[in-house]
Amino acid sequence: MAFDALIILAIAILILLAVLPILLGAIIITLLVFAWPLLLALGIALLIGILAGAISFEASTTDGYSLRIHIKDPFLLAVIFIIVVVLFAITPLLLLPTHHPALHTTWR
Repeated sequence: MAFDALIILAIAILILLAVLPILLGAIIITLLVFAWPLLLALGIALLIGILAGAISFEASTTDGYSLRIHIKDPFLLAVIFIIVVVLFAITPLLLLPTHHPALHTTWR
């Protein structure tokens, strides 16, 4: 009885190991296809954070390649990210002309 349970568990783990890379790939592709504005906003927020001094870098190449990223001010970085995401969300609404047919509904 216990041996049967171990066989079933082993088969379930093998199936999970076979399916997991496919699922992870599907999740990554879905993020790249549908969430690219959010990823772009994150990149822009990180660049602004670097320029604002919220992130610092430390590199050393004596024994090899080493790069340390230090977040000095996480609150400032979060505020910058929220502002950039809000701007990304508002911009299409600002660019939408007021005479667009989607804004006019007819009630009959």
